[in-house]
Amino acid sequence: MNGLKRTLAAAWAPVLVYAVLALGIFLGDHVLDAPKYDQDLYHHVAVVTFAEQWPAFDITDYESATSPLYHLVMASAAKVLGSELDTLRVVSSLFGLALVVAVAGWAATFVSTRAAAFLSMPLAASVYVIGSGVHVHTDNMGWLLVILALGPVVFLAPRTDRWCLSGLLVLLAVSVRQVMIWAIGPLVLAGLLASPLRRFVPRGFDSDGETPGARSWSPLITSLLVAIPSLVVLFIFIGLWGGLVPPRFQELHASAYSFCAPAYGLAVLAVYAPFFLVMVPRPLELLDRHRTVLLLFALLGVLLALAFPSSYSIDDGRYGGPVWLLVSKAPVVAERSLLLALMAGAGAVFLVFLVLAAMRNRRGVPALVLACSWCATHSTQLVNAQTFQRYFDTPTLVILAWFGALILTGRPDDERRSALGPSLLTIALALMLVADVLTG
Repeated sequence: MNGLKRTLAAAWAPVLVYAVLALGIFLGDHVLDAPKYDQDLYHHVAVVTFAEQWPAFDITDYESATSPLYHLVMASAAKVLGSELDTLRVVSSLFGLALVVAVAGWAATFVSTRAAAFLSMPLAASVYVIGSGVHVHTDNMGWLLVILALGPVVFLAPRTDRWCLSGLLVLLAVSVRQVMIWAIGPLVLAGLLASPLRRFVPRGFDSDGETPGARSWSPLITSLLVAIPSLVVLFIFIGLWGGLVPPRFQELHASAYSFCAPAYGLAVLAVYAPFFLVMVPRPLELLDRHRTVLLLFALLGVLLALAFPSSYSIDDGRYGGPVWLLVSKAPVVAERSLLLALMAGAGAVFLVFLVLAAMRNRRGVPALVLACSWCATHSTQLVNAQTFQRYFDTPTLVILAWFGALILTGRPDDERRSALGPSLLTIALALMLVADVLTG
């Protein structure tokens, strides 16, 4: 089966989930409050403004805290199709559709198309993916470009042309959302792991059977070179704006740091990971063999949550999403949420456990790149004053889906293992979405 056929075979089920939920919102004339707020106040205004300026765009200051590429693309579509909001919402929904297809297609590189479909279905039901899809919103386009960039790095053998294409896609992603600069981190790490420096990586991460001496420096050099244009574009934006965001948003997004972001990201991971951990073969054996390492990371996760204020706080930007709602009901000591600390500890254990499970399946190198991706995307949230769940949800579901593809072994029971947890999570997320729509 060639790549296109495999992708389509893997994607039809999650695409169906996405299409049914999105169409339900469109045909029922429903909205989701948070993305509608951003759409009406910011993104649609920016698109209409750029459409009026087309093609001489002024990107020095405009009605969005993100880079302008999404708005420029949508403004170009508006010149052809008209700038009516409903028309632009339908166009925007295509980015979410493509995102689901891309995640499923890359997962199918390592597992059966049926298993890849199950793994990617929770993403298709996410309120954040659907919300960005059915409104004029930047998130899905940015994540689509990152997924297309990282897919070859995680699932394919290193090759210069692939790295060049990935570098171009990261540049485009940074042009949609400047925060996507984190994607150069896993790109460079993959280059390092394909170079002679891999000899310094602990045993267990070898997955290709090569000896360190058989590797060249070319992948590392290439990965460093292709990362440079993204950095240049980011610094151009910073120069134009005088900061990380356009001037009118510098008192909002760039006004403070969010040191609880890594701990909050681990808490989100702790909610979703159990639905994917059920597919790990012989989990007790893995737990017993690495219990010391897992305990150390559990302690690290707890400390991350206790080191800085981590309680629910609207004034400090720590709100927005079901996980924060859960945290808001729990005990707090000195602005530290005890529940968030426990969840962060569990999330750290789950993340390391997934890496160890992939290592046992001789897929340690892509697992390390995925773990780096998780760390990188969450580290960029440190400079965002707002710790909303939507910034953490999509990357968590993508990374879990791809970890599932690394963990499954190709045995006949893989499809059964891949079906149960993700299917239950898909149903839960779809019901939460419906409840959000009907009660919003």
